[in-house]
Amino acid sequence: MGPFMDTLRSEARPQLKNFPKVKADDVHNIQTHVAYLDLLRKAQERQVHSSDCHLSPVAVGAILTPPSSTEKPANP
Repeated sequence: MGPFMDTLRSEARPQLKNFPKVKADDVHNIQTHVAYLDLLRKAQERQVHSSDCHLSPVAVGAILTPPSSTEKPANP
């Protein structure tokens, strides 16, 4: 989650516009424009370049299967 939070912190916060006909109680309903896909792309790039990036075993190419019955630990 670190790369995603770092990306959000590095971007400027969206500014709310002031519309004279909108009551103060309704200002929270005004939508802001944020390029979420661009933010996601930047976060994924940070995640790949981070030193603590862990790939799942599937990404390495191994097929995950359960251990055979002889390899399972005995239930106490």
